[in-house]
Amino acid sequence: EYIHKLTVDPLTGLRSEQSAMASIRRLKAPVKGKVNTLAVFDIKNLSEINHQYGYTKVEAALIKVAESLKLGTRERDIVGRLGTNQFEICESTSPQERTLWRIAS
Repeated sequence: EYIHKLTVDPLTGLRSEQSAMASIRRLKAPVKGKVNTLAVFDIKNLSEINHQYGYTKVEAALIKVAESLKLGTRERDIVGRLGTNQFEICESTSPQERTLWRIAS
């Protein structure tokens, strides 16, 4: 229970910042034909959403983003919440199987 609280973001169920960064640091250098890809992105306008619709709508939006990331990535990918409005995805793949391109399209 205690370890779970340290490693999982309570709102989204994604890895916490500390857990995600620790996992990324442990990644090995990619072997020939593979690449490690890291994407960090912000969700903009959360303060405006909060002001206009309330905090529960902001939380709902963050949960929806997390659900989309979980659906669009593989179990072996590192997906985490870095801050209030920041998320990251780290994957180790061959260029032909890049998850990040599937999420973006």
